[in-house]
Amino acid sequence: MAKKRLMAEPVSPETPRPVWREWYQFHFPLNAWLSIAHRICGLISVIFLLSGLVILNVWILSPLHFAEIVGFWQGIWGRLWLWLGLSALLYHWLAGLRHLLMEHEIGLEFLHPSLLLKLYGIAWLLLSWEVWR
Repeated sequence: MAKKRLMAEPVSPETPRPVWREWYQFHFPLNAWLSIAHRICGLISVIFLLSGLVILNVWILSPLHFAEIVGFWQGIWGRLWLWLGLSALLYHWLAGLRHLLMEHEIGLEFLHPSLLLKLYGIAWLLLSWEVWR
């Protein structure tokens, strides 16, 4: 049975420095991918909220564009934009809650961390589906 690698193979001391690694040489655990996705969703959430404020500003200050904005929200691109932003926000909040629970060791005596991670993923999928409907 092959040993599972978490990181790239070590470099011998004779290898000239610097050593350039390719992204596919690293094999991160699932928790690391969750952390990376948490940061990406945080960035998407900031972009979503800022663009939402711009749209709200146009909506309030220019009654002439009200019908155009309502038409945008009723179209597929408006729904997709809203779903993407709210799903990223939900993911970010749930991942942050999970990180806080793990940091303070709440619930670890009842659930294994990998099971908690799977439950978190199922909760995010269900909430994202509910946002789309």
